[in-house]
Amino acid sequence: MNSGRKFTVVAVDDDPVILKVVQHTINKQGYQCHTFTSPQKALKHILQWPPDAIVTDFNMPGMTGLEMCERVQENLGEDDAPPFLILSANPDEQLIENAFDTGAADYLCKPFAAGELKVKLKRILKKAAEKSAQRYMAMDGPPAKIGVFDVIREIGRGGMGVVYAVHHPERELPLALKTLHASKTDVETLLRFRREIDVLTGLDHPGLVHVYDAGQHNGMYFYTMDLVEGQALRDKMCFEGPSTMEELAPVLYTIASALGYLHRHKIVHRDITPGNILLSYDGKVLLADFGLAKYLCDSQLTADQDMLGTPNYMSPETILGNNVDGRSDLFSLGMVALGALLGETPVTSDNPYSTMRKIMAGEFPEAQSLKVHPAFGHAIDTLLELELKKRFQNADQFLAVIKPFVSPDLVAALAPFDKA
Repeated sequence: MNSGRKFTVVAVDDDPVILKVVQHTINKQGYQCHTFTSPQKALKHILQWPPDAIVTDFNMPGMTGLEMCERVQENLGEDDAPPFLILSANPDEQLIENAFDTGAADYLCKPFAAGELKVKLKRILKKAAEKSAQRYMAMDGPPAKIGVFDVIREIGRGGMGVVYAVHHPERELPLALKTLHASKTDVETLLRFRREIDVLTGLDHPGLVHVYDAGQHNGMYFYTMDLVEGQALRDKMCFEGPSTMEELAPVLYTIASALGYLHRHKIVHRDITPGNILLSYDGKVLLADFGLAKYLCDSQLTADQDMLGTPNYMSPETILGNNVDGRSDLFSLGMVALGALLGETPVTSDNPYSTMRKIMAGEFPEAQSLKVHPAFGHAIDTLLELELKKRFQNADQFLAVIKPFVSPDLVAALAPFDKA
């Protein structure tokens, strides 16, 4: 079976030696394995982030494998619960029958050969993948409900999933619900989706979308956030052409304030693009898409992952694969600002590698050469300095320079968050 993605398996056994054998066998097949000696801790993890399959011992203190199977099905529903493979040293036929009656996908008696576990795991993962794919393909139109949320309409669709406008029965205003379908959840994609939820939960700034709920339904992971009725800055550039300095200044001020807030919380966004800056019809400016966001103390992300992003807006240090900090976001913001003033992407070429070479060489226009106030243009050009030490060192420095170009009301509204 080669589905093009890396399956995730949870293994549970109170015997650490057997657990190590199971983990080794699972990893050897190219699957991601999370191990637990405690069924209670495993259950908590499974309900929050359901894996593709579960391999569990039958007899464990405090909770048997079958009891855990029942709890997972009760909470996730039989259609959404991942398949179980029960391991047991007891070959009793009645016990095996009970396991299948409970909903286990298969049963394996200890001691077992690695090949037996491999074959059984491959079989249940294949069935799980086929079931997920069939459910995904069957969704020709938007579902009527996702969990407790009534679906109003589809807003957008991308490689990771779909965004819907939804209504919660106990809330007045509609929300946006972002999904990640199970057929798309390789490990890196799921980690990105989880990171986006983790980063946004707990943040509070007028320039950041707010997350409300997260969960899983019918093979889809999802979370809900503010519904922004409007357009992305990318769409404005595409349909309306260049922005004036007066139009752009409040957008840059709000996003820079939001970035300063993130950076003080040790978070780097790493994907500042016109497509991730949302402009609502009622005048709000919001920064979205935190799938690539990184905590500055996070050492788990590799250098290769640091290259993720949109090449046209990457900072030189990101292109080089170096460690990045808030100044990288500021460079990307400068590239967004330059593009908005031009009405088009500032740096383009036939392939992303040529684009990145042009950025490294500084082959893009100077903002001061455009029809803007010299101080405003100089501020953008300072964001776009190739050398880190010549760039603004933090968002506050940039805000101080462009403050005269925005309304006092906006400055006052964001002032409390610029110190948070």
